[in-house]
Amino acid sequence: MVDAGTAHVPLDSVFSRDCQTLLGLSILYWDWLVTLDQEVKIIWPNVFPSWSASALSYVLLRYSTMLAYLPVLVLEIITPLEGRPCGPYMLFRQILFVYCHGFVYILLSIRVYALYERKKKILVFLWALAAAVGGVGIYGIIIGMSPGHTFSKHCLTQADPKSVAKKALAWEGLLVGDFALFSLTVWRSYKLNHEARLRGGIPILNLILRDGTLYFCVLLICNALNIATFYFNAGKPGLLGSLGTLSSCMSVTMMGRMTLNLQREGSPRFRGCYKAPHAVRQA
Repeated sequence: MVDAGTAHVPLDSVFSRDCQTLLGLSILYWDWLVTLDQEVKIIWPNVFPSWSASALSYVLLRYSTMLAYLPVLVLEIITPLEGRPCGPYMLFRQILFVYCHGFVYILLSIRVYALYERKKKILVFLWALAAAVGGVGIYGIIIGMSPGHTFSKHCLTQADPKSVAKKALAWEGLLVGDFALFSLTVWRSYKLNHEARLRGGIPILNLILRDGTLYFCVLLICNALNIATFYFNAGKPGLLGSLGTLSSCMSVTMMGRMTLNLQREGSPRFRGCYKAPHAVRQA
């Protein structure tokens, strides 16, 4: 791996990277601001003193992500990393991507597990899928810091054309994982919702189906666009995976929205969003 200052990147690539990063961060912080009043009314009463798992996961994911992205905002947008060592910072970026998507994947897996009434075969499948996606993500970090990658003085990644496909593999694995969870969520929610229509429908199941579909559609599009940057920008230095920040921020934002909607729909009768479907039907 070659450090900062050894590779040249056109200024338009720097500007493009900064705009895409700023777009993702703007969505993350703007959404927090516009939903802060809902968060105070819906989430925080469930954190203390009830210690709701759903509310706690919301707070941890939302605020840890916003804090973790502050160095990105400062070092890439406010005070650019020109002329500074890039290796440690780029490693931090890779770990941050894995943390955001990994955290969201775990929360979605819990929701899928609950939707399927805690069936062991679903749990085994989710653990196997998590191991596969996690392994691919770690592989992506290793490839991203390999000697085949260099950094410009602006800390933009340049990769050997032969290693581009390998670096994109981490995001492709994430895309497969998201699609699997999407399929499981939509299928189960649709089936339960169809059964419930005979009894007038269950609002929380309608919400899971609607928000789950919207969430995964947005995430699939973001991840697909980010994967495309590895192949269509192979000859454009610095734009490989340039939509990674947007994808991660959208993942956290959409997960937060889903949790808020479920908490609002379920509170106080359905406290927490990880209740099994049979519990919802009996309530």
